[in-house]
Amino acid sequence: MAQNYDWHDTNEPIGTMYRTLAKTAQDLERKITAGNATETDRLNLDHVYQALIPWWHFPMVNNSFRASLFEKALEKIDVKNKVVLDIGSGTGLLAMMAARQGAKSVVACELNSTLANLSKQIVAQNGYGDTVTIVDAVSSDPKVREALPELADVIVTEIVEEGLIGENIVNTLKHARQKLLKPNGAIIPRKGRLYGRCVESSAMHGLNHVSKAAGFDVSLFNKFSIRGHFPIRFELWPHTYLSDPFLIYDFDFMSHDLAEKQTEIQVAAANTGVLHGVLLWFELELADGIIWSSTPPDFSMEAQKNNNQESHIYKQQTGIVIFREPDKIKEKNTINMVFDCANNRVTVNLL
Repeated sequence: MAQNYDWHDTNEPIGTMYRTLAKTAQDLERKITAGNATETDRLNLDHVYQALIPWWHFPMVNNSFRASLFEKALEKIDVKNKVVLDIGSGTGLLAMMAARQGAKSVVACELNSTLANLSKQIVAQNGYGDTVTIVDAVSSDPKVREALPELADVIVTEIVEEGLIGENIVNTLKHARQKLLKPNGAIIPRKGRLYGRCVESSAMHGLNHVSKAAGFDVSLFNKFSIRGHFPIRFELWPHTYLSDPFLIYDFDFMSHDLAEKQTEIQVAAANTGVLHGVLLWFELELADGIIWSSTPPDFSMEAQKNNNQESHIYKQQTGIVIFREPDKIKEKNTINMVFDCANNRVTVNLL
């Protein structure tokens, strides 16, 4: 069984990796500033930056449709004269939104120290340095509670990825609700729903498994295949849907019963074919009547354009879980699956 790392532990692997890379970046920056850097040093700094700040930050920040929904949610909840906590604050965008709407104090915590330090400059550059405090830590670090003038009235976060749970939103909000939020406080998003759809695609299956190549048996390489969900641009690969969309998880982030879940799903096969995997996408209910959805597999880019949704330009990647052993199914037969979201990843097994 895989080690179940608690991402709130400051000694956990992700935090250690960030700190190591951040120190390397600082050392290289000092060499460049001092005029002692070689061309290799400059190239290495570029590589470290790319590892510290992955490319997907740019399309996420540029997704003005997504940002507008979070801003509407902040408006609906009304953060004026309130204390707001932004978890996983990144560039500080949501924190600055809260400050612009009149929050009396905003604390923003970010695990990635390089990003946290940069966001301090961004916040100051935009004139909110007196209202927004950036803390270089995970939300469970005592430094975050110490930075809050009082328990938060509102918690806002967008620590989600293609499978909803991969950035530890479930455990993070469970802890934050218990330790950092006032009893009647609000959380944005307040709910999250993960959906799936069974799919046949030997091409997608080949993205995570291999048997033979050039006539050679290379199946031992499957030792390194991903055991949970991973991102994919499903529209780029030939595929056939073998089921209608179905709900996998329905998380209420305001609920007192917020835990990792295992759930058994039964769906009817809509077509005959070979079941290679399950596509994943999610919805976030940010506030009453304000819902943001990552791209579902049956919502075309043209439909998004017609709805004036800018997310068609910077859309979230769909997730997928690939079965190690594909299964032949017949139309109208029942597909029995068990989904698990432990260890911050979605896994599925056929029954």
